[in-house]
Amino acid sequence: MFAKNNKFMCRGPKAVLQRVTFVSIFVIVFMISAGNVMPNSNSSRPRESREFWMEKLGLEPHPEGGYFRYAFGSDIYRKTASGAERKNYSGIYFMVTHDSPSHFHQMISDEIWYYHSGDPLMMHVIDETGAYRTVRLGPNVEHGEVLSVVMRGGWIFGASVDSGDYTLVSCAVVPGFDDADYRILTQSELLGKYPQYRDIILKMAYQNLPK
Repeated sequence: MFAKNNKFMCRGPKAVLQRVTFVSIFVIVFMISAGNVMPNSNSSRPRESREFWMEKLGLEPHPEGGYFRYAFGSDIYRKTASGAERKNYSGIYFMVTHDSPSHFHQMISDEIWYYHSGDPLMMHVIDETGAYRTVRLGPNVEHGEVLSVVMRGGWIFGASVDSGDYTLVSCAVVPGFDDADYRILTQSELLGKYPQYRDIILKMAYQNLPK
């Protein structure tokens, strides 16, 4: 459970309204820019490899696992409920691979994940009530996959490619990302709070924080 004074907790109705407003604006901006990433659906060429995307997008290793590149951010800043100044929104291109998952982490801001290419991606979530669940991000909507998903501020979450090679997504953060609003969690920290999720924690959390 998260303590009420934990800065990673979701806040009240006003914050929720602001969050929804900025998410709505960001979705419009993002969908326009996403056209520069998505392959041509009318093309008969085979699916791009992970190496193709890593080269074309200039992806680099991310501390939580996977590979990323900063994509864009708002030129407008706002103050958060804590008084900190943040961009209205920011976004990255992000690739999760079979051998490099996105390890469990936590953010103050909401983060929206958009599927672009590759294999389905399993999102692992421990929400503010302490409940664990999964969401499958991918193109096969007829099989229950979703094209986008919101990870709420305060949730603990990570992502893995359980079948296949890689998944390419974009991650949008509202308000914009800042290192001070983000932390990676270790196995010992999570096992102390959620021993009932031992198997998934050992799979999705670092034993020691990356240097």
